[in-house]
Amino acid sequence: MIGFFIIRRMIELKRVSSSIADMKFDVFSAPATKNITKRNFLELEENYDWSAEKAERKPASYLSNQCIHAYLSFVTRGLDRNWSDLMVVSDFDKNEEIWRIPFSAIIEIFEKASNDWPHTVYVKYNPKRNDYDISTN
Repeated sequence: MIGFFIIRRMIELKRVSSSIADMKFDVFSAPATKNITKRNFLELEENYDWSAEKAERKPASYLSNQCIHAYLSFVTRGLDRNWSDLMVVSDFDKNEEIWRIPFSAIIEIFEKASNDWPHTVYVKYNPKRNDYDISTN
């Protein structure tokens, strides 16, 4: 989870290009079927409707926040017994849906962020914020 915090900070500090923050990755969500509490949060089969799991595309910044604010997180193994997915739900979304993030997407996020160097920084004054908006290539 520390890696996701580093990704988010790199995005916030514009140490990676804006394209990393906006890049979307393939993940899956399953809706919650009941109120999730500290007493039942481990009952994954009962708490989430896995038959209604759907594919979605989410940006790296969103996935990072899910991991940073995780109410529940664990990894699963595939049929080959290798780690395959990160299951995570934030404290904000615990009663909405749980996210299944394939390790391939996590590896892609970290590889793209670690190999990304902004070449140009654009700075424009924003009078509404009374500060500058910064974007990178």
